[in-house]
Amino acid sequence: FLMLVAADFWRIPSVRSSIVWTLVVSGFLQALLGIGQFARQSDLGLRILGEQPLSVSTPGVAKVDVVEHINDYVNQGDPAVTSVPVGTKIIRAYGTFQHPNVLGWFLLFTVLASLGFLPKENDRNMGGTRETIGLPGGERLFRREQFYEFLPALVIISSGIALTFSRQAWLGLSLVSLGTLVR
Repeated sequence: FLMLVAADFWRIPSVRSSIVWTLVVSGFLQALLGIGQFARQSDLGLRILGEQPLSVSTPGVAKVDVVEHINDYVNQGDPAVTSVPVGTKIIRAYGTFQHPNVLGWFLLFTVLASLGFLPKENDRNMGGTRETIGLPGGERLFRREQFYEFLPALVIISSGIALTFSRQAWLGLSLVSLGTLVR
């Protein structure tokens, strides 16, 4: 029943564009949160939004090795916390998700949804000279000039994908980018 209702609502152009804009804005906010987590190398204290407690010394937090070994250890004197060599590991961007790979795929899905905003070469506004940008369904979301204002958000979302260190999301982003350039 829910699928039938969703399919019926998807036919309405304003609902379709609202869904896509909501997805793009939420991806942008998740990317900013992930970039902030990576920059601080800890959580941002947004537990009310569902953010996990993140630390380099917390077991189970996804980390990336950056250096072989340094003699100083984080929390060396605290036996309850696993000692991690300082400067050898960095945490990956999580956003409010359970794992960085999930954030990476969510952000990739956001990039895919935003591809509906890309200009089409033969797409003209009533035979005029101003090109319009729209979803595959045919409705126009905004003009080409407004698309260039959207590019910084796309760069931030792509940066969020990079900081998840998810190789699958990197591969997906490169395939989407290659497909967009070939198009």
